[in-house]
Amino acid sequence: MLSDIEIEKLARELAIAGRPLICPFQRKNLGPVSYDIETTIQDWKHDIARLVSMEHFILPRNVAGIVGLRSRAVIQDEVYASFSPLVDPGFSGKLTFIVYHLNETFNYKDIFQMMFFKVDGEVGTAYNERKSSTAMGRTGFDKQ
Repeated sequence: MLSDIEIEKLARELAIAGRPLICPFQRKNLGPVSYDIETTIQDWKHDIARLVSMEHFILPRNVAGIVGLRSRAVIQDEVYASFSPLVDPGFSGKLTFIVYHLNETFNYKDIFQMMFFKVDGEVGTAYNERKSSTAMGRTGFDKQ
């Protein structure tokens, strides 16, 4: 797991090379071993909201991410979320989250954080190099 110093160093090195890790990168969002993700509401129906990250993430081939729900969001805002916690090496894009909230005025702006990990060994095929995956192209649940 990368520390805040290592995350900032990696982000700086990648930005210099023209491949930002997080865009926009904000130092204030660094925690001791994580980066706080800022979100905005994409859609809201009843008690369910679809949130999307304000940041665009571009993970290199040797870095993976794990996204977690901040404890404050569960304790104070009564938020429950559905999302894929793993962000594969080579992923590029914004993150989407589905949240169920019991509190009508929950703070949706900073309820997620990402931890970064260096991948041991060589990655055969990064996320952005895959031609297909088991989830790509699905519109619903498969019976297989």
